[in-house]
This record gives sequence, C-alpha cells and structure tokens, in this order.
Amino acid sequence: SGLAAEALKIPIHYLVADDYKLYEGWERSQLHTPEPSHNPLSIISFDEFRQVATHSRVVLCGYGGDDALRTSTLVEMLRGMSPVDVLVDTIRCVLVDKLRPTLGTRINIRLKRWRAGNPPPPSYPNWLNESFADRLNLAERWQQIKNIKSDAIHPWRSNAYSGIVSPFWCSLFESYDPGASSIPVELRVPFFDVRLLDYLLALPPLPWTVNKQLIRVAMRHRLPNVIRQRPKAPLAGNPITMSIAQGQQPWQNLATMPEIENFVNVNTVLQEAVNCNKVHIWPVWESLRSISLGYWLQQQSAFLRATAFSSPRILVKNIAPNDKI
Repeated sequence: SGLAAEALKIPIHYLVADDYKLYEGWERSQLHTPEPSHNPLSIISFDEFRQVATHSRVVLCGYGGDDALRTSTLVEMLRGMSPVDVLVDTIRCVLVDKLRPTLGTRINIRLKRWRAGNPPPPSYPNWLNESFADRLNLAERWQQIKNIKSDAIHPWRSNAYSGIVSPFWCSLFESYDPGASSIPVELRVPFFDVRLLDYLLALPPLPWTVNKQLIRVAMRHRLPNVIRQRPKAPLAGNPITMSIAQGQQPWQNLATMPEIENFVNVNTVLQEAVNCNKVHIWPVWESLRSISLGYWLQQQSAFLRATAFSSPRILVKNIAPNDKI
C-alpha cells in the first residue's frame, strides 16, 4: 500500500488493527445496530470510518472485485461456450499469458479444499433453543433454503454472477449506510457499478479472469510492476481464529447474557466451543453467532430502557363524546 501511494502521489494513513479484541466496543451505543449482526471485529470498521470522516464524506472500497473477476472453470465454460473457443482460449492462456486455468472437476475442487484446509460450512446449528426452533419451524425452513437451486443465469460465468447477486452484499452495504453507522461517510463500491459489471461479464473468461489478469494489464504504466505482477497475498491467518489462538475466550461472556436463553442453548454452545476445531474459521464463526446475538440483545435492552425515560410523554384528559378535539 505504501508503494502504491507513493506511485500515485497520494497521502496514506494507516489504522493498525493488530491489538483489537473480539467484541471490543460492543457495549457502546454507537455500535448498536437495528437488527442482529455478526462481525466480532466490527469496531475496526467503525474506527476506520471515523478516521475517514475527519477529512472526507466519501470512501471508495474494493468490495466485489473477487466476485466480478471470479474465474470460470473449464467445466463451467464448456456448459455455455463452444468447445473450440474454450480450447483455443485455454491454449492461448497457457502458452502466451503463462496462466493456468482451473479445471473445475469434482476431484480438483476437493483437492483444492483439502490443500486449503477449509472444511465446507457446517449444517443446521444444533445450539438453538429447541422450543424456540420448534415454534418457528427453523429446521424445516433451513432445509428449504438449502434446497433452493439457483439458476445458472449467465451461460459461462454462473459462479461469478451468483456471487455478485448474493443477498450478503445488500446486508453489508446497509450496515455501512450513515443511517446505521451514525458516521457521516458514504461508502461507494466501484466494482458494483452496473456498467462495469456488464462489461466484465461479457468478457471471455480466459485469460482476463485468471489471477485478475484484466486489472494487471489495465494498471500497466499506472502502478509499479512490483505491485502489478505480485501474486495474491492472503492474510497470514484469519484474525478471529488467531485471536482465539492467542488466548481470547469470548464464550465466557455467555454467563453474563441471561437474555439469550430464550433463543440459544448455552450449554450446547459451550460444549461445541470446547470441541470445535479452533484452526478453521467455519466452526468458530458459527459458534460465535450466539455471542453476537447475546450482545445485540443486551444492547437492545439498554436502548429500550434509555428511550423509555427520554421519550416525551403525552397526557390526554378525559374527553366527553360531544367535545371538539
């Protein structure tokens, strides 16, 4: 980031997030959200937006780049493209651009997951309060959602299209709106510009989506080659699992959350916290959902108590039937 700022001749400011704790600041009224949310490190975004607000009312964000430029597998392309075009593009991609397309076979996908060490997302959470779950028929509704088959609307980039139209984005962007964050900063996401998405989804996948080749070519003469040609550099580890590995135990806070017992079986959550694999994010992420709900219920109770004493009172006298109002 420092090299990019220097090349573009723009000032750069950092927010060091190394020492933030899970659920830090969740007792603050500023972090209260209209509905339950699940981001144990949301204080980082809050402080980041406050930092931006000192000098700007608009912030640009790179959300959506992974989905907009998600590469199509060879199997996916063969479903909607001419086999000859796929063959020609693949040969050109390998020999000319020195890039390796993804096969997309089941064996290839499983091998990739095994190498990454990431298990698939867990199934229906068994720590929900049984009477609450039965009353709202949650298990059956969960199964109905899982059984929904998304139509491959795009002929050769269905995975990219599904990622772009995911309801996750709507929920995320709503949480950044000034009406929810109470910070006078508007988030703008260039990768979700409809004109740009139309263009990206019309391109042949090879070579432009492999390793985000399109951006690397477009940034020629704009960014130093050390940045433009660098391989993708993921984080050294997931911040949440690393926080737990360093000794943070957010599950202990459940003992101070009596409001949660109507929705969550606390003993089951604590048992799963002991047994779950603390290295992989999925089991930890799912287990922490109950704590996020507990904090939100506490915030909601405090908010209702505060508004009960501060809201104006309206006194109405007894009105006879013939009185004019």
